[in-house]
Amino acid sequence: MNQEQKVKKHLESGRHITGVIAQDMYRIRDLPKRISTLRKEGMNILGVMKRDLQGQRYHEYSLA
Repeated sequence: MNQEQKVKKHLESGRHITGVIAQDMYRIRDLPKRISTLRKEGMNILGVMKRDLQGQRYHEYSLA
């Protein structure tokens, strides 16, 4: 299973994904690239900018 398939399966299970989740669970370092590829394949993925408790910004992706 390639990285795009892993992200797709994760999102289709109803869960969101962030860079930290992708790195920890799937060893995916460039999540935005995987999301871009899936969008080009026709997936409707919503990205929301959030901040953690220390003020660091991150994107949270989910199916729209």
